[in-house]
Amino acid sequence: MEKTLKEATVTYLIKDRSILLPKKTRKIGAGRRNGYGGGVEEGEEIVASALRELFEESEVRGKRESVKKVAELRFKNTTSDGLDWDILVHMFFVHEWEGEVKETEEMIDPKWFSFDAMPWDEMMEADQKWLPLALSGKKVIVRTHYGPLQKGLLAPIEIEEVLEF
Repeated sequence: MEKTLKEATVTYLIKDRSILLPKKTRKIGAGRRNGYGGGVEEGEEIVASALRELFEESEVRGKRESVKKVAELRFKNTTSDGLDWDILVHMFFVHEWEGEVKETEEMIDPKWFSFDAMPWDEMMEADQKWLPLALSGKKVIVRTHYGPLQKGLLAPIEIEEVLEF
């Protein structure tokens, strides 16, 4: 049975109009390029979760003052056994960090991509809709419904631009 997190973070490293996209090796999105992230631990502050996950999966330490929230993804998911569950994913960009990005057990093959040459066919389907808006400086709330292991959409993606979260 698939894991059913309620809240998570994903963090992308950004520099010079480029974004770092490693490939996930397991769990939801395995084989796809994505940011660094995972579940928020009980009692953990959201930005602290984002920075912890970034370090665990890349071995770099994001500078807290450079962490910018760019999106909230509100996913409805249907598991392979028909169970529906919801998850709120806080999406962040980090522009400053310490250390060199390393491959880890969960994230491999990190590559920099220009905002103008994104590997959309290697990414999650919803990313193709919301991420260009975030890269252009907009803040968005995204609602979508994925099927088992988030391999396909079961409903259209809804995107709302906001000024603040």
